[in-house]
Order: sequence, then structure tokens, then C-alpha cells
Amino acid sequence: INHFNDISSDRVIEFSDISKYPWAQEPITSLAKLGIVNGVGNGLFSPDNTVSRFEFIKMITGVCGLVNKNSASPYIDLDKTHWAYTYVASAFEMELLDIYSDKVFNGAAPITREEIAYISAKAMVKSGVIEDNQNQIPLFNDTDKMSDFSPSAIAVLASLNVINGRSDGSFCPKDFATRAEAAKIVYNVLNIAENNF
Repeated sequence: INHFNDISSDRVIEFSDISKYPWAQEPITSLAKLGIVNGVGNGLFSPDNTVSRFEFIKMITGVCGLVNKNSASPYIDLDKTHWAYTYVASAFEMELLDIYSDKVFNGAAPITREEIAYISAKAMVKSGVIEDNQNQIPLFNDTDKMSDFSPSAIAVLASLNVINGRSDGSFCPKDFATRAEAAKIVYNVLNIAENNF
């Protein structure tokens, strides 16, 4: 599946600040070529910066083919003219956002690693990329720090090598995800989606 056929993948994308992240270089440049991620200007990607809920929802709904221009958002803090409206509305309609309030989205807030795992797993299930596998226990040493909604999703995505933990065996579910981490996760999801269709 290539949900970005209208964007040329032949264009050259280079960021001057990702050389210290060899594990994220290909994901970042590949997704940038497809228009799934963008830099921050001046040839920079800012890989260590946090990712907002708005930004991640755009990425994951795009790669999973879940964007519906006719979707409507219930959030009182999200205007129809906002650039992320359609993506958030689509995600709400597909029940990807049920861990959040159904009235206020707070889309500019940074997204956590466990929120990314939960939303990514649900998006993959909703798009038919994977089957709904519940009740799995993640093999990380800080499962006690995970919210009730996230362990199964983290376990599923870890088994698919979509997400990884830290070198000390922890997952750090409450940490805010970086732009580099989010790009790597979305790139892995896209590869699985393309291999399954």
C-alpha cells in the first residue's frame, strides 16, 4: 500500500542533524520523501524533540490508510480549519483515541511511548494489517509503570519489532516519544502494512 501516491518519492531529502541517529536515518528520510514527516526548517529534523499528539495521529492514520475526509471531530478544542482536523477526526471515528477525553483532545501536548504503542496497535488492527491480539504480557522490566490500556499493545508491537525498549530492559512507557522514535515506529508499521497487502 502506498497512501502517498500523489507525492514524488524521487525528491532528495537531507537533514543535517540526524547523523548521530543511525537507526533512525533511513526511517526519517524515507518518510520525509513520502510526505509523512516533515523537517522543522533550515535543513533540520530535530530528532530529539518531542512529538505532539497532532503530529503522530497524522503519521499513523496516513500510513495505515485510515484518513477519511468526511470524518467529524467532537473535540471542542479542535477547529475544522486546523491542519490536523481530518486526521484527528478520522482517528476518533476509528476509535483510536479512546484513551483520551471525548471532549478535549489537547493535540499540542507531547505523546508518550505507551500512547504511541496503543494507538499504533489499534490502527494496525483497524486497517487489517494485524489481527487483534489481546492479553499479551510485554517482556520489559517496568510493566508495573504501564497504564492499564497499554501492556497488550506494547507486547504485540514488540513481538513485531515495531517498538523497542531501552538497553536496560525497560520500556519507559510514560516518557515522551522523540521525533526520531516516532519516525522509526511509523516506518516499521508502514513496512509491515506494505508486506501484508
